[in-house]
Amino acid sequence: DPPIKLDDGLRKRKYEPFSKSEGGPAGAKVQPGNYLVVLTANGESQEAELSVVKDPRVNTRQEDFEVQNILYKEITTKLSDLNIAVNRIRLMKSQLEILIKLFLRRQKLPVYWWMS
Repeated sequence: DPPIKLDDGLRKRKYEPFSKSEGGPAGAKVQPGNYLVVLTANGESQEAELSVVKDPRVNTRQEDFEVQNILYKEITTKLSDLNIAVNRIRLMKSQLEILIKLFLRRQKLPVYWWMS
């Protein structure tokens, strides 16, 4: 199969890891409890049960884990909304710049005119 052609917009985006420290967590930490992990690849799935236990050195109640998890989800949602808004602003800015250049060319004005 030929390689998949990526959208040029994906190439321009600089990768920023969620965690700035090497080897640190990249995403939500889960609360202590029992989980079912499902891995699906090529239409086939495998399941495994997983238990996450509280670090005995941490003096945190289950209610505190729940509050922390809710707060983390709220922050992540707000950050995602902010990233979407910034990307939309950048897109609108580039579209506006293109429209201004087209307008100036039509008016036979130098393109750099509007930047001064």
